[in-house]
Amino acid sequence: MWAMWAIRSTWPSRATKSGRITSRRRRQRDGQVFTDDCVEIFLDTDHDYQSYLHLIINSLGTVLDSYTRPERPGGDWDWNGTFEIATKVEDRFWVAEVGIPLAALDGSQIQPGAVWGFNVARTRIANPAEYGQWVPTFGAAQRPDRFGFLVFD
Repeated sequence: MWAMWAIRSTWPSRATKSGRITSRRRRQRDGQVFTDDCVEIFLDTDHDYQSYLHLIINSLGTVLDSYTRPERPGGDWDWNGTFEIATKVEDRFWVAEVGIPLAALDGSQIQPGAVWGFNVARTRIANPAEYGQWVPTFGAAQRPDRFGFLVFD
């Protein structure tokens, strides 16, 4: 996984005997994308360990996004960011490329030395045991106090 000024990743997933990704049904924005094979991105841009962007993407490129703040701890699921998303499904894996414009966050420029909280997770619905995180949060994924760090140079 590469995480620099842009995030570009490949999300491997075992194919079924038919050679298809197991679950990719959700097509409506802010629908139950988490019920498909999906990836989740968490960004705590002010590194306050409380507020963060939560972005869920399935292999069709369908998005569910929210913004969690201390005054709205369950997340603002009506919040919609602007993202550039491209996905491609191959026989045994799928690829997601995600562009997150700064305007979708707080609009400020990233300064060298800035530190953000960051995590990424992958869920394979066919086998719920296939849930992985870049930084394990040991329970609920929505734990900004346990996210890893993105350090910008």
